[in-house]
Amino acid sequence: MTRWSGIARTPPASGRFLFPLILALTSCRLAGPPVGKTTAPAWPDPVVQVGETSAQTEQAAADLFVRAQSALSTGDAARAHTLATEVVNSYPASRVSGRALRLVAEADLALKDWTGADEAATRYIGLLEAGDPRAEEARILQNRAREGARSAESRVEKTEPVAPAPMQTVDIATVLPLGGSPGFKEFAGLIAEGVEVAAATALQGSAEVQVDAHDDRGDAGAAAAAVTEIEGTDALGAVGFLEATALDAAAQARRGPLPLVSPTARVEPGEGTYTLSGADPAAAVAMARYAARAGFKRVAVIHSRASESTKEADAFVDALREEGIPLAGRFAYDAGSTFFEAQIKGARDALRADEIAALGLGPDDTLHVEVLDPVAVFLPIPAEDVELVAPQVTFYGLDTLAIRTLGTSGWTDPETLATVDRRHTTGVVATAPMDAGPGSAGYARFRRAYESHFRRTLVSPVPALGYDAALLLLEAGRSGVRSPMDMRAALERTRDLEGATGIISVLDGRVVRRTHIVQIEDGTLKPVG
Repeated sequence: MTRWSGIARTPPASGRFLFPLILALTSCRLAGPPVGKTTAPAWPDPVVQVGETSAQTEQAAADLFVRAQSALSTGDAARAHTLATEVVNSYPASRVSGRALRLVAEADLALKDWTGADEAATRYIGLLEAGDPRAEEARILQNRAREGARSAESRVEKTEPVAPAPMQTVDIATVLPLGGSPGFKEFAGLIAEGVEVAAATALQGSAEVQVDAHDDRGDAGAAAAAVTEIEGTDALGAVGFLEATALDAAAQARRGPLPLVSPTARVEPGEGTYTLSGADPAAAVAMARYAARAGFKRVAVIHSRASESTKEADAFVDALREEGIPLAGRFAYDAGSTFFEAQIKGARDALRADEIAALGLGPDDTLHVEVLDPVAVFLPIPAEDVELVAPQVTFYGLDTLAIRTLGTSGWTDPETLATVDRRHTTGVVATAPMDAGPGSAGYARFRRAYESHFRRTLVSPVPALGYDAALLLLEAGRSGVRSPMDMRAALERTRDLEGATGIISVLDGRVVRRTHIVQIEDGTLKPVG
């Protein structure tokens, strides 16, 4: 067991992550001199590290630098800092690395990170040759940073001294497979990073956070034993239990009310057991209401027999009945299946066979689809199933018969959009978390906290899951809870918490995110009115 405080650091973790979030950005090339003119600078651009680079490396660095300049010019200093820092750290020998270092100083000034700005400006000055006039401009940046630091210190000194109030301590624990298989270990390490950032920043100034780290080695029995040990400490809740088996075992071994929060386990929530990756029946209900608004005459459902998929299918069917839309059929497959011919053909025939026969068309006649009723198939399936199901939906010709595809967040998951051929997802209407992803305020806040805490660029979205799981506990603990039972009651009152992965609430014991309906078009999400 490892114990660390909210200001401790864990070793960096890396590796392939399971839930990549992809931000598609258009790269630009640095503009050169006008054709016919050759303008050599009087002073060469400094580089952070002398060395040889390829044309490909130079272009990659230049693209990042231009994007950093653009971000700063539009007021996104945090994004500018991230991109410029990536140039400095990843392409230190590139021709733009010195200019990127200066841009880091400018971004830090905008962010009022006086220490960071001073360090970057000082380092930049050290790269310049004697007599280089750019040193004078850099010293202005350096002086502004130091003046900002002095002003901040002065404001602190002028504050009337008061007796410090006793600092509340919020104790939580983690149970993660840090000693499991290499792939799982790397993923767990990224989750632990997110928990650490939450512990270091979420209650800063109002409470001290202590985290007890436990290693279950990917074994459900070890997870259960860890919970038994945690119940003998001051911990108010525990985060981790990445797999359903670990979360179930821990919940059964628990003797008291200790709340357990998993960022990834796909299980139905139990008493005092929460997961950020469970079913969202409300999203399925929203899709049924969309189906009514869109005028579909009948809808079929294809889903996994896994609990979260079944729960969403149940909610959709009930809401569809309330809307007065006929259910053409319901077709389930076993979790872990890889072939879905029977289910897809079953839905296709249930939706179209009688109608095609009545119109005198052949089963493969796609020339007269405009005369067919508007119909749809609803697939509330997880992201890993979408990767397998979506190509087969296309293969068995649902689109050629004008059968629309509806879904839930598995279809709009960033990994789905990144890995599944776009021709299999374009046109799909599904739910997606609101205010989530790199463009959201919550994710931007997390990214700044992560990069400030670890002093390195955030390259994986996985830590955001650990951050939000811990944030749930810590924000509930902000109210001064003193026992696991108090923590559980506070969790149940959580509403509209702005996390890194969306706007989170706890409703009837279930963690849900605020969602909206979107249509996938060429890998991007477009809101549906």
